[in-house]
Amino acid sequence: MSVVGGGAGPVNGFKLVWGEIKRRTKKPRLEVVYWCYFAGAVCILGGIGIISELLKYYYTGSSSNASGIYASLATFFPALIGASVMQMMFEQTVNRRLQAISFIFLMVTFGFAVYLNGFAAHSSKLSWFSVVVFCIFSLWVWWISNADNAGLYDEPSIDAPTGGVDPGADLQGDTSGFQL
Repeated sequence: MSVVGGGAGPVNGFKLVWGEIKRRTKKPRLEVVYWCYFAGAVCILGGIGIISELLKYYYTGSSSNASGIYASLATFFPALIGASVMQMMFEQTVNRRLQAISFIFLMVTFGFAVYLNGFAAHSSKLSWFSVVVFCIFSLWVWWISNADNAGLYDEPSIDAPTGGVDPGADLQGDTSGFQL
């Protein structure tokens, strides 16, 4: 347990990070722009390899070889999780607990991606189940990593351009040495 505020008492960091994850999961759920970006850019455009392999499989009528679908699923999730986790790790507002959890997500994903792409039997039901679960998990990781992205909201915060809720507050920075 850590102490926040110089002796304010022990704080359970796991509860704090779980609360942050829940907040990020729920926050964008009613935003039309967020959902459109998620469906259009992440699922459809990001999943174009999966979609093309599914279409090839369906239209060729060959039900004997689904290795292309498996390969597209097994390469989709590490790319999406990796990008999403790196985005969380480089956020402007530093949340060390969330960064630590993000790092664990990244390492676990890397391990499973190596295993599922290199060593797992593509015909195994467990392998297929694993890649589908990891693809769904990767979509959720993207969701929570972008939950605070004001550009994906229907109505961006009105105080965003002024730097905060108090428009009369002094702006950050230093203009000394600046000449017109």
